Amino acid sequence: MALFMFRTFLALSVLTCLPVIGYAQTSSGLVDSNPKEQYYVIKRSLQAMYDRGEIRSHILPADDKYDLVLCLEVVNYLGPFEKANSLTGDLTYLALEIVIWRSDLKALGYPEEVWRPRLIEYEGRQLNAIVQGSSGSDDNVVISVRWQKDLVAALNGYRRQSRPSLKEVVARGGCGAGEISVRVSLEPRNGRVFFIPVFFYQLCQMQQLDPDNPDRCDRWHEALDGQLTYLAGYYRYLARWPDGATRKGTISVTLKNADTAVVIRKP
Repeated sequence: MALFMFRTFLALSVLTCLPVIGYAQTSSGLVDSNPKEQYYVIKRSLQAMYDRGEIRSHILPADDKYDLVLCLEVVNYLGPFEKANSLTGDLTYLALEIVIWRSDLKALGYPEEVWRPRLIEYEGRQLNAIVQGSSGSDDNVVISVRWQKDLVAALNGYRRQSRPSLKEVVARGGCGAGEISVRVSLEPRNGRVFFIPVFFYQLCQMQQLDPDNPDRCDRWHEALDGQLTYLAGYYRYLARWPDGATRKGTISVTLKNADTAVVIRKP
């Protein structure tokens, strides 16, 4: 009887632990379990996308000013399934800021000694605030706004004194994002299709997870009723049919192809 109870207890213990162990081995679980370490994985993923041109520079040739504020562009990489103010969303937004600012300020011609120490200080403070759950606090928002003003002042001070030909730097924001819907259809229609933002696909690769395995790369979502909404950016898709046939690919969702149909044909 005692042996039976011990075996029952052991079996229940294993079953109880399985979901936790399984989740810890997923993309989401890795971020939740060690957000500070995973932040740098996220940043490397975004840098790889920037290097491939999948993240655009914020330098606008027609504008004589450079705007530091990225608005809500993070949704272009998180997709409609991940909240922008989630842990992953906050880490991604910070990494996106650093990747774009670092690349753009260098391309604009501002010397690293003017902005690099300030970016390092900002990144470290914001990362600690995210991990501690205080990134959205009023105090942190005030500090961040003040930091942006100080960086703008430092950059423009250098411009006035040393290189007046450089673009003026501002922190004005004011941009907005449109709602984009994409209709998806399969031929034949008896299949299922799943989508994942390219950022999360890249992140799973950086986390050394199989990006095509939804059990580990748990950012895939099915397009229900052949419709995806609130999209922008690049997406990977995986279509499956009952006979085992599959098709994979990438689509780019922009305002130019909004409200259009994407047809995925069985190979």
